[in-house]
Amino acid sequence: MILHLDLDSFFASAHRSLDPSLLNIPIAVGGRSNLKIFQKKKVGIKLYDTNSGAFVNPVFYNDKEQDFRSFFVDVIDGKDKIRGIITTASYEAREFGIKSGMSVNEALQRSPNLTVLTPNYLLYHELSNDLHNFLRSKIPKVEQYSIDEFFGDINGWIDDESVLSFARDLKDEIMDKFNLPISIGIAEGKWIAKLATNHAKPDGVCLIPKGKMYEFIKDIPVEDFPGIGKGYKKKLDKYFIKTLGDVVANREILYGWKKPGISLYNKIIGKDCELIKRSNDR
Repeated sequence: MILHLDLDSFFASAHRSLDPSLLNIPIAVGGRSNLKIFQKKKVGIKLYDTNSGAFVNPVFYNDKEQDFRSFFVDVIDGKDKIRGIITTASYEAREFGIKSGMSVNEALQRSPNLTVLTPNYLLYHELSNDLHNFLRSKIPKVEQYSIDEFFGDINGWIDDESVLSFARDLKDEIMDKFNLPISIGIAEGKWIAKLATNHAKPDGVCLIPKGKMYEFIKDIPVEDFPGIGKGYKKKLDKYFIKTLGDVVANREILYGWKKPGISLYNKIIGKDCELIKRSNDR
């Protein structure tokens, strides 16, 4: 079986791991374009490139703490202008409709009591790197997919009857060791496991037993599947294919799209045979 592990509201949770006063209240982490990295004068910008993964890039950071005003507020013609966007919102903040990509100004209008935090990229990457190393001590093959996502291959390591208890124990250990909530999806296929994690959130475990994959996916909208973007959605719409169950029933259509379509179809039915890309030993 394959595990997909996804840290819940990771940037917000990272701050909470250090500051318990942020628990159970609406919080969000904001961001701004870091144009200072192009300045010639020294501004304290450093590079962190220890962490690695498919979508984990080296990050420029400034280890000097900044408050809300110095980071998000510009003074223009004597008036304060709040800049920046929300990068992560806690589940409490999401209840007010606050989400990633929203402007900080709009988020504060929706929830005046929202606590907006300045980003701490060094903290995020160090926590991610430490968690990666911890997971490699627990699972033979671990792939870091993004800063807050990992895949683990436990085939031949944990028997099927024990996989659910293993995942729950692992989740509890991560909370105890890192004070970070994490959700885990479990399935035979890599991408079905990732899909299952959406049903585990927040802070839960979702197991798709062998032989139960179709019952799980059949009513899920195609756009919810990892790898189906606007292009594929448009192509599927032409054939009135709306759910993953519809995809399964129209194998010949995707197979007619040659290698990309065949690959997508096999991912959807959990038979992609895509291996976990174990990170290099460091």
